[in-house]
Amino acid sequence: MTSINGEIDQYGFERAEDFDYESYEKFMAEYLSVLARRLAKWEKMLNGTNDVSRSTKVKRYIRKGIPSEHRCEIWMATSKAQEMKDQSPNKYNQLVSEPTAEQKVKDSIKIDIRRTYPENVFFKEIQDGLLDPLANVLTAFASYNTKVGYCQGLNYIAGMLLLITKNEENAFWLLVELVENIVPDFYSTHMLGLRIECKVLQKMINLLAPDLSQHFAQNKIDMELLASKWFVCLFTDVLPVETQLRVWDCLFYEGSKVILRAALTIILMNKEKFLAQTDFALLCNIFKEIIHDENALNCHNFMQQCFILPKSLSRAKIQKLREEARLEIEAEKR
Repeated sequence: MTSINGEIDQYGFERAEDFDYESYEKFMAEYLSVLARRLAKWEKMLNGTNDVSRSTKVKRYIRKGIPSEHRCEIWMATSKAQEMKDQSPNKYNQLVSEPTAEQKVKDSIKIDIRRTYPENVFFKEIQDGLLDPLANVLTAFASYNTKVGYCQGLNYIAGMLLLITKNEENAFWLLVELVENIVPDFYSTHMLGLRIECKVLQKMINLLAPDLSQHFAQNKIDMELLASKWFVCLFTDVLPVETQLRVWDCLFYEGSKVILRAALTIILMNKEKFLAQTDFALLCNIFKEIIHDENALNCHNFMQQCFILPKSLSRAKIQKLREEARLEIEAEKR
């Protein structure tokens, strides 16, 4: 499963018939040596521990990618997930053995787990696969956070967490961290946080590329319609897996502004493609194509651009834009 040109990638995903093997092989020829160097540096820094106290060095290392060998423990340590797990050591097992989620929530989960990553070999069969663990994690979360319960999109996020952590309890606490602390309100009843983020994305495009913003407006491009899946799935089932994982490396350390950076990067890297097209249907098609193109596939370059193209994104600036977006949404309801 780990061969460069195999039909199934290292995470169990079957490659599409039109998969660009040539671009992938070209990228991997260079990236494998990068991975080896990064692993050596991480091993030296960790020195046999999981101590990743916040520092400029740790931030720099995370932006350059966490080796797959250490991804789970680093995600747990750099977020609040490990702390929450340590504070409630028996909580997950209790939620699994005595779930309190409503029956309609359980029924929704049962339906959706069958729709989760149908192209992944680990999600095809109940026995010896990840469908049962996925149901456990989602049901436990719905029992733990009754305000959110369950909504579509969480199945993809929890599924990816299981693929990476290979541990139900760790996947559960990382899901709690994402939903409750990193992207709160993305999964509330009215998904207010999601709508706000889409408006902030539009505002950022207007600030960074006013000509592109005007072009989108003239051609009736609705950012909420086209970018909602990016945000609600946190780029799972959107970007190539390795690129999405590199985004998550930074997400667990730096917070939700990384999601905005990634979305802006996808759009700004393809600015000329958008500007060259005026047909609405073809513009929408560009949005579908660019998340799988060579720019998106080259995760190393993509992440470098994430911290160059969007320029400075201070928490204060993002908070100001989010508040503006919130007021606009409230005004629309009147």
